Amino acid sequence: MRKLNIFVLLFICLVTTECSQTYQKETIMIIIPEIPKEKQIIYGIEQSIFYPYELYINNIKADFSSNGGNPPVEINPYVLKNGKYKIKLVLFPYEHEKILTPEAIKKNTLQFVKIIRKNKDGDLISRETIKLLPLNIPNKSIEVYEQEWEIEINELPYELEGWSKGQDLSKMDKKVLENKVVTYYQKLWKVLNEGNGAEWTKLVTKRQYETAIFNYSSKDEYENIIIENRKIIEEKCKGMMTPFEDYIMMIYGEGKLVTLERKFHTQSFNNENRMDIKGWSPLIRKYKISGGEEYSVLLYLPQDSNEFVIIRK
Repeated sequence: MRKLNIFVLLFICLVTTECSQTYQKETIMIIIPEIPKEKQIIYGIEQSIFYPYELYINNIKADFSSNGGNPPVEINPYVLKNGKYKIKLVLFPYEHEKILTPEAIKKNTLQFVKIIRKNKDGDLISRETIKLLPLNIPNKSIEVYEQEWEIEINELPYELEGWSKGQDLSKMDKKVLENKVVTYYQKLWKVLNEGNGAEWTKLVTKRQYETAIFNYSSKDEYENIIIENRKIIEEKCKGMMTPFEDYIMMIYGEGKLVTLERKFHTQSFNNENRMDIKGWSPLIRKYKISGGEEYSVLLYLPQDSNEFVIIRK
């Protein structure tokens, strides 16, 4: 299958009427590949997990929960092209249980699937289970369970640059890198807390563009997402960001991606009981009454550059 070359010139000119807060459509000179519906393949992991877990795709933490769950996880955001990749599951016991028994581990299931959707609401044209991901059950109780599988992806109709040309951050002095990452996050926090939608839009340009590719968005859908995201920043983030605190630096993607994550469990957050934000980004917007939303960013450092670029959530 011929791959689409998406390394194109991207120019965005944002237009708003500040006094009336009326949002107009951007003038965007961009090429969004038109991929036939039958080629719009989405790879994913369908899971049913009953314990706290972390799911890694291509050495990137793609999903996690302190309570288990069964949300399907799309693989497309975490791979750049066809090839072989690793899936890793890490299971943890609930705090009051301390250990995972063989029976507890046996209850969890995962499978590697391929789907084609009719529309953005999730209606399916087709769904295929490519591979069951069986768990190797230990013969005794353990504190943490880990297992890894290899999958092969061979029908993506595009290839992304992503973080492929990023520097190997694992080779940098950890303290120097952390200071640099924290400084960048502090800039992001300021942009969000000031409700600076125009600046945020510029900072996430590459992420939004590549997201449009792997989500098979049309040019109109892409433009509308940019407008809506900017509107949320300007109308809902100003003065609503929680203090920038409680974080640990994590390196993913074979050393090319870096992020900050919250370190500690919470029993509640912003008046919402049983809300655990451990693992969230430290960039969090409080909702007006209760709860909140994170602004997670995966960063990479391009070759011959000293400035981070946001590439994924």
